[in-house]
Amino acid sequence: MGLVGIATPALAKGPAAGGHSDSYVLYNDWSGDISKEVSVGTSTDQVFTGDWDGNGVTSLATRSGSTNTLYNDADDAVYASDVFWDPQNVVVSGDWNGDGVTTFGVRSNDYWFLRNSLGNGYPDYRFQFGTDKDLALVGDPDGKGKDAIVLRNGATFQVHYADAATPETKTFHPAEGAEVVGLGDWDGNGTDTPLIRKGTTYYAYDSWDSNAQPSHEMQVGGSRNAVIIGDWNGDGKDTMGLRNYEKPGSGGQITTASTSAVVESPDFRLRADAAASWERVIDTFGQNFPLSSAWRSYDTQKLLFEQRYTPKAKGGGEFCDVRTWNGTRYVRTSDLGSAAIPGTSNHGKGQAIDVPGFEGFDDPVRLQLLALAKDFGWSDKEGCSVNERWHLTYDPAADKGTTNWSPDDPINRNVSHCPDKKPPVSSGDTTQAPQCTP
Repeated sequence: MGLVGIATPALAKGPAAGGHSDSYVLYNDWSGDISKEVSVGTSTDQVFTGDWDGNGVTSLATRSGSTNTLYNDADDAVYASDVFWDPQNVVVSGDWNGDGVTTFGVRSNDYWFLRNSLGNGYPDYRFQFGTDKDLALVGDPDGKGKDAIVLRNGATFQVHYADAATPETKTFHPAEGAEVVGLGDWDGNGTDTPLIRKGTTYYAYDSWDSNAQPSHEMQVGGSRNAVIIGDWNGDGKDTMGLRNYEKPGSGGQITTASTSAVVESPDFRLRADAAASWERVIDTFGQNFPLSSAWRSYDTQKLLFEQRYTPKAKGGGEFCDVRTWNGTRYVRTSDLGSAAIPGTSNHGKGQAIDVPGFEGFDDPVRLQLLALAKDFGWSDKEGCSVNERWHLTYDPAADKGTTNWSPDDPINRNVSHCPDKKPPVSSGDTTQAPQCTP
């Protein structure tokens, strides 16, 4: 370090990436051209990045249960297998002591336990920091040559190095209202700085200066990609990679491991970007709206569908709602509302919520909320199509990450895709849908 012309290794680190795939694409620069495609582990494994042998090149590790499987960077063969703590622990990877080798750590409630070597054993560092609900990142924001635990809340980043007595605070205003997907050393100067995602475009910053502009910009992947960060070619600079949320034929359905708790409704979960977006909506609006539904597992989708639909060879039934699933024709026989065919639901993708309590489609509070939420990617279009005023879906491509909305704005019925709809038929409504022709 400090020698002109010699790139210091970019530190590979981080919490487990989201996603639901065993395939990854890696980028060595910001051109958008894929440098390498990797397939390791299974689609349900957690995945981490790290320099497991200290050679300056990042590779992957997968975690199933309590077993971490580390892969080398040359041919993606298994480098080592590491049984590490309880499978319920929240695991992170990082170089805690600056020796150039990535190891693991865990969070248990509000305590962190970090080790400088692989395997189970007494932690080398133990400290209390934040809560188990904080969004945790890993990186070296001060350029100390070792990684720290970084807790982010809006534009504020709390930084705790393993050997520090107390954390320090950084403020980075571009992060306010944005999705920060990780930290990396994008220019090879030894300091890790934020990577922000808006839709499918990524913005890397080389400075913590709040007036800084992105030094790199790249539009890649789709709306369901999870991000991994590392120095894939050993040039001393971090770049990014992607893990797909969506496997071919899955319809984008994800598992609970790929979701995050909704801060104001902790019993419900969403895809991480959707959860972060909804939190920004609630924070800006200044009022919580408790949810009645969010992410649903495939089994839950199947149960709801079978409760509301009955196999019938002909006729449209009372609600004119006919679906075909696995080659069988179904007609809705329940007044509890429609349900998507299992495996196709935006609830299953972690991109839909149900917000109860509105008096009708023209409820002023509902219209105010929609006027704000649309700037963060939320829409009632799908809900309108099934006559459900409570149903909203998230589109990351429509997420601006910011808004000019004000609570003093006049009510605008046009923010809803169904301003003229009547209240839908449900267990609490008295209106009836028109009869279908048999």
